[in-house]
Amino acid sequence: MPQTDLIFLLGRHRSGTTVFRDLLERCGGLNCHEIMSAKLEAERGFYGYVARRVAEDPKWVWPIRHQRLFADYIEELRGLARGRHLLLDLKYWGLNLIPVSEDVTGARPFLVDFIDTRDSPVIQIVRRNKLRLITSEALLNASGKWFAAAGEGPDVGEKPKVSLPVASLPAEIERLIGLDTAIRAMLAPLSNAHELTYEEMFSGTGDFAERTRTLAGKVMGCDAVPLAPSHRKMNPEPLSQILGNYAEVAAALEGGPHEWMLASPL
Repeated sequence: MPQTDLIFLLGRHRSGTTVFRDLLERCGGLNCHEIMSAKLEAERGFYGYVARRVAEDPKWVWPIRHQRLFADYIEELRGLARGRHLLLDLKYWGLNLIPVSEDVTGARPFLVDFIDTRDSPVIQIVRRNKLRLITSEALLNASGKWFAAAGEGPDVGEKPKVSLPVASLPAEIERLIGLDTAIRAMLAPLSNAHELTYEEMFSGTGDFAERTRTLAGKVMGCDAVPLAPSHRKMNPEPLSQILGNYAEVAAALEGGPHEWMLASPL
């Protein structure tokens, strides 16, 4: 089995990892979902696998053994995949959940080494408009709705308006930009690292942009890459319609480097 059957998607929540992972699944991959989910019942999640192994033998609870367990976990997924690519969604924070022995010197996370030594494709998906990302997370927390299918109608009833903490908003935007930068630098030495920007993933008609489809075809070895997303955008409305304190948010960002985020449709 070639090691390139592993495809890692790396990003934050609400950054576009789900819609791109779905595209790769439609090209024939096995959707392993968010592999470091804290929910032990999560489908194909790593920590559900750890819980099963610990139930068999308590020695596996020791975190330093999780490097070995991760390799075993991948082999179990390969058995389920039956030759298909494994689509492994990894959030930024998940990089730090498998420790490196004596990691007191700032060594890069185990999972980055795991990806690098296998020359697995890793695709960092970045959403440049952090204001939209923050708003999307707030709406998710308010509604509990993660995604909507492309054929699904608009949300029933009025979408709840959310308010953002204005005083800390500029600093939070800078923090999120800093995370993207740090991950980008971490992946830079890898020979099979790629980056997609959420705002450039789609064409003006709402279909996948050519570069998005080209990258999907390349990592999957797929010639017939679907054109249309199977998910629709959750919050396409102007921010003034979905932020309850839009005036205060606008005042906090106007005249600064992130003012453009107020008007961007994505």
